[in-house]
Amino acid sequence: MAEAIRIKPTEAKKERRMKPARSEQLALLQSKNTQWHLIAPPGCTREDLLEPAFWAYASDRFKSRDTIEVHAVDRQWWCLIQIRSVAPAMPVVVRELDYDEAPEPALTMHQMLPANHRIRYDEDRGRYFGERLSSPGEQDDHDLTGPQFTWAECLACLLRHPTITDR
Repeated sequence: MAEAIRIKPTEAKKERRMKPARSEQLALLQSKNTQWHLIAPPGCTREDLLEPAFWAYASDRFKSRDTIEVHAVDRQWWCLIQIRSVAPAMPVVVRELDYDEAPEPALTMHQMLPANHRIRYDEDRGRYFGERLSSPGEQDDHDLTGPQFTWAECLACLLRHPTITDR
């Protein structure tokens, strides 16, 4: 009798199939993460920003992966912070993404502005204001720029103001 020989089909190598991304899998990063801006309070240091206690009162506004651009009130440093994790009744976990010391300015503000102009930071409103200081017979200082987020924006606005350019 002849024996039946069973031949196993050769196992073809399985090629890895790419699964393309579907449009419903995509989401705008802007809708998932928020970018925040903070002017750090006077005396705040770079190290303070990495402490969970620093963010305790604002933690309910954050989501994981949010970023916070932080400027020192005196413009001496700038830092980019990322929220790594945030959960109810837990401390906020942050990490520093970038940090930079302010470069030495070519001219100081006092060299750029006339003696009767200044830039003032309002801690209550968290904004900078360009002002013309009152003359002895006037009542109050005059706000020339309106509220500005950064010192540089305020300076640029003030340097374009007619009280300086029309001299």
